[in-house]
Amino acid sequence: MSSPTPADALLLVNMQNSFCAPAGVMYAPFGPALQDIDEIIERCAEVVAFARAAHTPVIYFRQVFQPGYADYGPLEPHVQRLLVARGGLTAGTWDAAIVDGLKPADGDLVVDGNRRDAFYGTSLEILLRSMGVRHLALAGVATNSCVETTARSAAVRDYAVTVLADCTTSRSSGHRRLSLTTMSEYRIAGIATGGPTLFRD
Repeated sequence: MSSPTPADALLLVNMQNSFCAPAGVMYAPFGPALQDIDEIIERCAEVVAFARAAHTPVIYFRQVFQPGYADYGPLEPHVQRLLVARGGLTAGTWDAAIVDGLKPADGDLVVDGNRRDAFYGTSLEILLRSMGVRHLALAGVATNSCVETTARSAAVRDYAVTVLADCTTSRSSGHRRLSLTTMSEYRIAGIATGGPTLFRD
C-alpha cells in the first residue's frame, strides 16, 4: 500500500559495484546474482530523481571494511575469506563504490558501515535526527538481508518506514516476497512502489 505522507529522506542500501556489477566480488559469490538487478538500478535512479526534484535528502549506505578486515567480525568466515582473497568491499576501492547510474550528486549524503544494519555503528541516526526525518523510504539490496535489517532497526527507533518494493531485490524471488510480506504484516514498514506520490514538496 502507498504511504499517505511524503518521505522525509530516501536511503539506498548497498547499491555498490560489489553486489550490483558483474565484476563485483559479491555479485554471485556462492550462487545466483541478485534478480533483475539492472532493472532495479534503473528504478532506483528514477526514484532518486523524484527525491531530488522534491528536495528530499538522498542518503547512500555503503557496506565497507578497512584494509585487512580487522572490522569484519567472527560471522561468515567463508565470506571473509572470499573478500580477503579478492579485496572485496575494501574502503576506497571500485568494488565498494556506488554502482554506475546511481552515483551520489552534490548534496547527497554517504554513510559507511560494516554490518547489515545501516544504523549500527554509523552516523545515520545522527544525520536523520539532525535533518528532522520522521519518515524514511528504503530501497536497495538485498531485500531479505540488509534492507529488512535496516527497516527493523529504523522501526525500533520510531521512524515510519516505507520500503519501495520495485526498488529492491534478492537472490531469490521467494525470499524477496516473504521479506516484503513479513515487513508489511508485522507493521515494520509500509510497502509501496517508487514514484512522485512518495516524494513531493
